[in-house]
Amino acid sequence: MIKLIREITLIALLLGAGILIGKIIPFPSSLSSMILLLVLLLTGVLKEDYFSGGISDLILKNLAFFFLPPAVKVIESLGLLEGVWVKLVLIMLISNFLVMGVTGVVVQLFLKAEHEEEADNA
Repeated sequence: MIKLIREITLIALLLGAGILIGKIIPFPSSLSSMILLLVLLLTGVLKEDYFSGGISDLILKNLAFFFLPPAVKVIESLGLLEGVWVKLVLIMLISNFLVMGVTGVVVQLFLKAEHEEEADNA
């Protein structure tokens, strides 16, 4: 129970910090919160264990639930999409392939760097 409260508190504090950053500089607060979390994880200030086995696991297991409101909004706005279906599908396909390609290249670069690091340490 304490782990759950600690995790919710950390998430709330990070979100609050992101909101404050968003008020100071014109930047989306949710994105600044995620960047702040990344920096704190990379520097070791926060440990990954702080965010496992609690509310984050519950959110990840029910992630599809969070896509329902945007999906309903798209369905409500189908009239606005008339005449642009082909362009929309084309944009989605191209962006999907770009994301997959860039992700693949980045993963390969990380694996290559890790392999070279292991070879240097051996």
